[in-house]
Amino acid sequence: MQKTKNNFEKYYKGNYEIITAEDLYSTKYSDRKIYKYIFKSYSEYTAGQFVAGKREGPSTDYYFGVTDREAVKDYKMLRFGGFKKLSKVYIQALEITRKRNE
Repeated sequence: MQKTKNNFEKYYKGNYEIITAEDLYSTKYSDRKIYKYIFKSYSEYTAGQFVAGKREGPSTDYYFGVTDREAVKDYKMLRFGGFKKLSKVYIQALEITRKRNE
């Protein structure tokens, strides 16, 4: 998570706040017009299972993406390769999109 925070500081020049998932439900963040977009990073754990008679071990998939709270739409990206490197590229793309929409 620290690498993602560093990437935001370095590459994203718009206003943002880093909060926990619990903070999101506080009254401060309830206004969807002020806090329209949420960048999220999270993981999903899958327990081991049997597939075609063979045992597969447990795994964890790491995701990040943006939620548009007004449109109630998630833009989720599954980790393909280095999660930290991809978060840098994703944040740089967010900055390009932010500049374009100014």
